[in-house]
Amino acid sequence: MVKSMGPGSTAFAQPTVTAHSRLIVMQAPDSTLPRWLVTWRNRAGFELVASPTMPAAEAQPCPGVAAGWSRVVNDIAEATAAGSVVLVNRPSWCEPDEPRVVAAVQELPDDADVLADAAACAGVLDGTVVVLHGTPVSFAERSVGLDSALTRGLDTLDAGVRFLAERRFGVRATSRLLRAHPHELVNDRLEANLLVVGGSRVGGTPGLGRVARSAVRHAPCPVVITPRH
Repeated sequence: MVKSMGPGSTAFAQPTVTAHSRLIVMQAPDSTLPRWLVTWRNRAGFELVASPTMPAAEAQPCPGVAAGWSRVVNDIAEATAAGSVVLVNRPSWCEPDEPRVVAAVQELPDDADVLADAAACAGVLDGTVVVLHGTPVSFAERSVGLDSALTRGLDTLDAGVRFLAERRFGVRATSRLLRAHPHELVNDRLEANLLVVGGSRVGGTPGLGRVARSAVRHAPCPVVITPRH
């Protein structure tokens, strides 16, 4: 069962946010760029490259086993390792009253750029940033180490919300801690218009974590994959 909890408190070193110069859009050949994305590009000034490389529509009902998705994941890993941001452009199943941009964070300061990109997108959409962190369900209710894992998660969320406030991005921010496996963070119950996750570390070996891989294949909304600096 997935459980939701509120934020805690902590003190992290101030992260450094790096501006991006290129955004690659992966989408189906017949897709069009969303209006908010064009506005983001115009505000940020980065190069926008459309890449119609998504798997064919007939593969969409079961994307986890579609061979084309392995290629997409590898392409995203290489692009983010080179410092590019990637958008997996797909329709959103969620239509909340206020647009929600969910930023999935593992730890700070590594995911500072994830928060910054989420804030930039929320500003364009006139929406709210939801800072999301998952504590593995491998911890049972009475497990040794559960309390410290939950505290660490709450501290990370608190640091993320404070980071957005201190950097004065001008967006509303809330937080949510989930007891869930990584792939459960991006199922059809994710109430988001846009999901932002971390990608490869810039200059390192290309590779996406479980949350990013699950998001690319299964998220019920567009996904921005941000390189980690």
